[in-house]
Parts: sequence; structure tokens; C-alpha cells
Amino acid sequence: MPFIGYFLNSEHLEPWVWHIGKLVVNFNAIELMTLTWLEQLEKDPERHDELVNLSFGKRVAAIKSIVGKTAVSENLKQEIRDAWGKTKEIARVRNSIGHNPVIFGWHTEDGQQPERPPDFIGPLNVKNSRNSGGAGALIVEFDQITNAIDDSVAGIQRLHDLLIMLLDEMSKTQST
Repeated sequence: MPFIGYFLNSEHLEPWVWHIGKLVVNFNAIELMTLTWLEQLEKDPERHDELVNLSFGKRVAAIKSIVGKTAVSENLKQEIRDAWGKTKEIARVRNSIGHNPVIFGWHTEDGQQPERPPDFIGPLNVKNSRNSGGAGALIVEFDQITNAIDDSVAGIQRLHDLLIMLLDEMSKTQST
């Protein structure tokens, strides 16, 4: 890999650092939401302990599976599947940034680094870059980060509301 260069604590990176941090913190709330759902839905203590130790994607799959077996409306089940499905794109952006070196870049005419914040970042997926002919970078524009932040907030609120709806509908079907 050629030497690319780096800088630390550049004032030009501050908008990115703040937004990336916010995305990571918000995604932690989505991670917590998986644990909350499992706490409410999985009553077998051994199975619960197994599930909470799975990766995010596997916890989401387990939640969808458990919900699929409940006696609630198909409409609610679909809303839940859709809401959890939306978390996958947020996870993809968060994981690409959180688990890989990040290259900052600018859209310029002359190829020089301007004295302003970067226009995009490229999390370099080193694990896959050698096997994919160097195609391991995902370019992430600043607005993608802000959209992922907004989507995470909306997703957390929606998942919270859906859990309340699910538990309410489940309690009604159990009492009849």
C-alpha cells in the first residue's frame, strides 16, 4: 500500500469528527434497542443470554424470528420487519467508518488539499481491498452521515413505539 499521509487533530476535521461521534452514539442506542426488545420478548433465560451475546445483525434476525411467531397482526409484523430492516443501512455506514481506516478527500479542480473541511471520507476496507482489486473503499459524503444520524433518531423512536404496540397487542391476544 503506498504511503498516503495523515494528519491529526486538524481543525478542518472537526465537523466530521462531531458527526461521526454522533452517529456512533446514536447507533449505540439502536444496539441497546435490540437488547431491550430481547429482554421483553425472550422469556427463556438461557436463550436470552445466548441472544444478547450475538452480533447486531444476528440479534435483529432473532428479534424478527421471535416476532414472526407471535399472535399479532401481520401488518404490525411487517412494520417491525421494515423498521429493523432500515437499521441495516445505518449499521453499514457506522461499521464502515468505525472498523476501518478513514481517508478524507476533497472535490477540487487542481488536486490540492484546500484549507477547509473535507467533502467526503473513504473508509478503506483493507481486509477486502487486496482481493477486490483495490475496490475496498466506500465513499461517504457528509450528507450521508447527517442522514444516517437523522435516520438513527427516527429509527430509535419508531422501534420504541413499535415495541409498545407489539407488547400491547401481545397482551390482548394472551388475555383472550
